[in-house]
Amino acid sequence: MHLEVLVFGQVATIAECDRVRIHLARAAHECETATVREVLTALGEQHPDVRFALASARIAVNHSFAGGDATVTITDELALISLVGGG
Repeated sequence: MHLEVLVFGQVATIAECDRVRIHLARAAHECETATVREVLTALGEQHPDVRFALASARIAVNHSFAGGDATVTITDELALISLVGGG
């Protein structure tokens, strides 16, 4: 299962793109879903350059923040929303 996650700000600058792709292995008999927690774990494992943002980031699924147990599919729009600093 392949998913794309939109990224913004410093994460996008470091990743040098506005979206990153992750792969989640699934058995043939399993449906094509994943949890937000699995997405965050895969992001950290497959894109170590963006790990710095994951501790304080949230995932938005179809424009709404989602908890760790929320289910996502390949048709959902996923976005990594990280904290921004400023004064």
